[in-house]
Amino acid sequence: MTYVKSEYYLDPTTGQRYILTRAEEAALALGPIYDDGTYKYFGEAVPGTALTAADWRVSRMTIATSQIEWCDGDALFDNVFTSLAVVELLSFS
Repeated sequence: MTYVKSEYYLDPTTGQRYILTRAEEAALALGPIYDDGTYKYFGEAVPGTALTAADWRVSRMTIATSQIEWCDGDALFDNVFTSLAVVELLSFS
């Protein structure tokens, strides 16, 4: 499976932040599934990634409608997946 890993570059002369991406081949691991009664939250990362590392692709599914939303509105591997309390505070669209 191919996934895109995001890294950030800050241009020291302009202060502009750029997103750098590279495709990598890897099998993904599924983290714990968090459920708050309204949403189920899913996290995917390279096997062995710590839940506290900002290397997770996070999505949530509305239980009533099965609608999927991505954290930050994208499928990038740039989020933490520490706990239900943490993922509930992330932005989804």
